[in-house]
Parts: sequence; C-alpha cells; structure tokens
Amino acid sequence: LAQLRGVIARDVYQAKEPENPGFRPELAKGSYDEIGTALLARLESIRDQITNIDPSTWLQEFEATCEARDNELRDQWREKWSIQADGKRVLHDVFRQVGPTCSFLDFKRRIAETMLSNKTGTWRVVDNILSVALMR
Repeated sequence: LAQLRGVIARDVYQAKEPENPGFRPELAKGSYDEIGTALLARLESIRDQITNIDPSTWLQEFEATCEARDNELRDQWREKWSIQADGKRVLHDVFRQVGPTCSFLDFKRRIAETMLSNKTGTWRVVDNILSVALMR
C-alpha cells in the first residue's frame, strides 16, 4: 500500500497537467514556417492552460480528487497489491526495511530460491515464462 499514494497522485496529476511542449517527430516534415506555427500554437495552448490555474483552488481540488481515488482504490489494493504494485520497488523497500545483511542481488537470489523450493504459484508463472523465452 506504500505505493498507492504515488500511483494516485500521478494519475490525478496526469489528468490535470498541461500538454507537453516537446518536439514531436511528425513536425519535422513541414517547412520551418509550418513547424514554427505548430510549436507556437502548442506553446500558446499550454500558456492558456497554465494561466487559468487558480492556486487557491488547484491544491484543494487535487487533494480532494486524490482522497476520493484513495477511498475507491484502497480496498482493491489491499486485495490485489501484489498484481498492481511495482514489484521491483516492493523488493527495494523490503530490502531497505529489513536492513541489508547481504547484497541486493543475494537478497533477490534468496527469494527466487525460496520460491523455487516451495514451488509457489508465482514461481510456476516465472518458470513458464522463462521456459518459453529460453525455448527449453
């Protein structure tokens, strides 16, 4: 569940963030005038989006939207966190919390060996993927 806040904040912000001003490859096909006109139109659109932001309400709306999403997703994440969470980050977080008694690589190796010896459902999935990928 430690990842839920970041996931929600990113999703809520993505819905609110202005267009990206970056150069798109499809623009390179026109003349300099056409390219410049398209870039300027994008910059003006972004300016208009940002100009309309009211700092006093933006933060309140952001927090309220995040809290509402959190209320919607928290129970779902409690049940399905292992599917929805970033597995690499979970491993790093657990490794930091237990205190490094070995290298991170050894920590991951121990987990994989335990999964193998216990024939966990997750290990069977990994084994199947590896079998197909390596054509054993």
